[in-house]
Amino acid sequence: MEKLRAYLASTGMKQKDFAAKAGIGPSYLHDLLSGRREPSLATAGKIAAASRGKVPLSAWLQREKGAA
Repeated sequence: MEKLRAYLASTGMKQKDFAAKAGIGPSYLHDLLSGRREPSLATAGKIAAASRGKVPLSAWLQREKGAA
């Protein structure tokens, strides 16, 4: 997921630190970043909150629309 990857790069935050901040497992975050998994609505909300809106819910919804 490019928005999330760009956010992590711009902040210099490590994946494991962001995962902890968002309340998700580091391996799950890795799977999201690699495209192996899609987040639930609740997880997308946690990511949006942890990134202070820099990776909004709509980023995941737009990706889903593009895949359809």
